[in-house]
Amino acid sequence: MSNKQNLQLSSNIDPYKTIVFKNQGAEILSQTIREVRSLTRQGDIYPPKFPSVMFPKVVRTISIHPSEKNKSPITPAEAVALKLLVDEISAIAQALNESGATEQRFIGKTLNIQGEEYDAETVEGMSDFGREICDAVRARDLIIRGHSQQPDKETIDGRVNQLVLDRFQEALVSCSLKITDLVVNIAVQKACERAEVVIVAKLVKPKDPTEIDVETRNKVKSRIRGVAKSAELYTQLYSIAVQSGTSDTLPSQTRTVISPTDHPKSESKT
Repeated sequence: MSNKQNLQLSSNIDPYKTIVFKNQGAEILSQTIREVRSLTRQGDIYPPKFPSVMFPKVVRTISIHPSEKNKSPITPAEAVALKLLVDEISAIAQALNESGATEQRFIGKTLNIQGEEYDAETVEGMSDFGREICDAVRARDLIIRGHSQQPDKETIDGRVNQLVLDRFQEALVSCSLKITDLVVNIAVQKACERAEVVIVAKLVKPKDPTEIDVETRNKVKSRIRGVAKSAELYTQLYSIAVQSGTSDTLPSQTRTVISPTDHPKSESKT
């Protein structure tokens, strides 16, 4: 079972009809932009932590304080998009919980929100995309700080740095270090690959991995659908934020964009 093909993003999701906007799209958007601009005056902004179905509440939203896992800053436009995205995922996850679904009954439990179908795996896929975006942010920070040539591979952090650079560096440089376009596409691709690996490993491990049942296939499809929904929503929210005049440049960024020849992609051990 493989989902290596590129996932084509549509524009079916109307961000103004999502749960987080609660039919007050313009007001909620303006409030979020004001919040981000206020934070920007205090320093860099750092990404949120993405929720899961079992732990649906947002334990960490965007902040001026870096966390252990999110030490790399984001632009104000990214902050607007990620703040609204994480709030939306949390709202859907909480709605699933409040619908009476227990850990054992999450399978097959589906909610219809504004004509869109959501289940547990859809929500997990949405968060998977968000985590990939945070990895792209980490890779960008390494490039900006000039640490992209020789990450320390002797530490866990160093190996993770190597991984995210291998994954995102070329795309980031081609997108002028913005988390858009090709960078988003790679985040989608990796999140989809993660969906297959996680679900198949969890459900098929005791069996013959070549015999994947219908339930497992449907779970993978549902998780991939969540990845696509999250990517669409992030892309639209980011675009809306930029169009509203929100900056898409890091407040503390002082370096110019680095070309691929300045920082060649690090070689991985084979």
